Amino acid sequence: MSKLLETKNLGKTYPMGEVTVEALRGVELTVKKGEFLALVGPSGSGKSSLLHLIGLMDTPTKGEVFFDSQPVSKKKDWEKTALRLKKIGFVFQTFNLLPNLNALQNVEIVMRVAGLPKAARRQKAKELLDKVGLGDRAKHLPNQLSGGQRQRVAIARALANEPILILADEPTGNLDSVSGAEIAKLFHQLNEEGQTIVLVTHNQEIAGQAHTVINMKDGQLEDL
Repeated sequence: MSKLLETKNLGKTYPMGEVTVEALRGVELTVKKGEFLALVGPSGSGKSSLLHLIGLMDTPTKGEVFFDSQPVSKKKDWEKTALRLKKIGFVFQTFNLLPNLNALQNVEIVMRVAGLPKAARRQKAKELLDKVGLGDRAKHLPNQLSGGQRQRVAIARALANEPILILADEPTGNLDSVSGAEIAKLFHQLNEEGQTIVLVTHNQEIAGQAHTVINMKDGQLEDL
């Protein structure tokens, strides 16, 4: 597998009152195309900070993130936004669905931002909901869906612009064990189809689906 993402000496510090917290310390990470990588570790170990940096939602204090061998951390904000929109899909613990839009419209929204015509994005949103097993819930608002169903909508939305990388931050954190197992199975299926996935999780079942599991401790990586 060829290299998709790489970090070099990646560091991130945050000011906390009169002290500075070192969230990441010299992280060296490589993600290959088609890989399924899970980041595990205790709260405060730097997992989400790392995910935000490789997802271009934050800027490192030191070091660099390389995407397809190109440095991206110091790009202009609009360039990062364009790269995220075209190349990266995000799945969050809290789903981040728009409450006033139904499932179909929530999946459509990122394609609308990307400029896809209405008919094309409507058709693709339907196909993606079918893919995650929610074709019969297209008209339901988020508050009419279970937690597992809402996360499936979020995954469909993450796939909408055909990203080459999916980043997921505790995607089963708000779900019961049965729904969590279903989401784990869905991620496994997506990876089997060739999707590159990096996720943060405390769930051993979903971590067990990954090719590579990396433990984080005190802002650094430790291979398991």
